[in-house]
Amino acid sequence: MGELHVDLNQLDKAEEAFRQSLIDDTRVAAARNALGVVAMKRGDFGKAEEEILAALKQKPDVKLAHYNLALLAEQRGDVQTAIREYQTEIQTQPAAFKAAFNLGRLLEQSGNAAGQEEALRLSIQLNPSFAEGHFYLAKLLLDQNRAFDEAISLARRGLQVGARSPYAPLGHYVLADIYSRRGQHAEAQREASRGRALEAATRARRSAGSSGR
Repeated sequence: MGELHVDLNQLDKAEEAFRQSLIDDTRVAAARNALGVVAMKRGDFGKAEEEILAALKQKPDVKLAHYNLALLAEQRGDVQTAIREYQTEIQTQPAAFKAAFNLGRLLEQSGNAAGQEEALRLSIQLNPSFAEGHFYLAKLLLDQNRAFDEAISLARRGLQVGARSPYAPLGHYVLADIYSRRGQHAEAQREASRGRALEAATRARRSAGSSGR
């Protein structure tokens, strides 16, 4: 219930549920870690770190704790600490595909293209249905002007598993760019049009949501 309330941004109700979980069983380190998430969403980074570290002290391999510490470090502009925390999450959790993806994003900012590629490949290895990993790896190959056939395959796979992903337009734009470079202008125009249509649909959904409809 607490996680559902977090997803709905009902933070007071989420905190109440997580604290009740700890009342029922003080050993539930995941609830302590989740309280850190609630504090982070409220902008109380000190309290968030306190709760997450308490969860790790209680259970050193609690899922998403190092991931959340990495998010905190990013909020503070501490890129190197964020990188270390994402790496720790990957080392301790067998399915940490989001940590691998975020690690790739930070390594890109650091200019470490080889590390970025390794992290992105790991993200889709850990979760073959992770569309964003496919899109961003395809874009990396495009930016490096290499392995276009693989980039096409990655973009199409991402669109197959994540047609409704907010990143789906990127898949179409990667395809459009590659086709344009290959002189396949009709195909390039088609993919670019699909990308623009998806972006427009996404903006429309967000506008409808913000207006309460």
